[in-house]
Amino acid sequence: MPLDKPHQLPHAAYIAAVTDAFSAVGLDPADVTLDDRDTRDLHCYLRAILTFDPATSHLDPVRWPNGLILLWEWHRGSETAEGEPERGPVWLWTAPSRGGSHDEPASLPVDGYANPVQVAATVHELDETGTVAKHRPGKWDCAASLDDACSGWAVLPEADAVPDRPNALDRLLGYVADNLTANVVETQAAELPTGRAAVIAKAIGPTMLFGLQDAELVGEPGRQQIEDWIKWISETVAALPVEP
Repeated sequence: MPLDKPHQLPHAAYIAAVTDAFSAVGLDPADVTLDDRDTRDLHCYLRAILTFDPATSHLDPVRWPNGLILLWEWHRGSETAEGEPERGPVWLWTAPSRGGSHDEPASLPVDGYANPVQVAATVHELDETGTVAKHRPGKWDCAASLDDACSGWAVLPEADAVPDRPNALDRLLGYVADNLTANVVETQAAELPTGRAAVIAKAIGPTMLFGLQDAELVGEPGRQQIEDWIKWISETVAALPVEP
């Protein structure tokens, strides 16, 4: 099972323990992915996605013909007032449809730092009955260390706190701001508002500085990461309001 950048992410050891617990009850995940690249209104959060299917994971093929998706998320809590999750971890689950879409994930009734055995037991019950009767208490033995690691990850550097260093990343940010400004709305012939470059830099700068400053953009993995960033930049810039 591929683990995405396990050595860089604070929840890697926890998700590995959860994966082992699933294997112990005969529910091997078909795939496990860890990342911190997803955003909600430009605020990153930690995430793990575990997918299960009847063939690999021995799910009930009648009840779950398209498998199950289990998610673990750790949010910074910076947008709780706007309806985003509170600070800390949560376990969620959903079942994809035949076409691949799925409903809004539902809460899995375990602690956000639940004992891996309890996570596996809860999903096992879900597999066998289609529902979970009650909350299973109990935290992982290393929950305190995991919380410290996630909290440390959440302290993202502010753009103005980054040392003045004319490296490749700084030049990339400048290039993006200068060049995407002129092309953000292809059908708009008029000159874009003054300060548009600053708006774009503010939107993408902190996240890029955090996500790329230690990146190794070499070979096929590097190419894929660059493509992921290009997609994220394009979507972020496209979502910015354009004044008339």
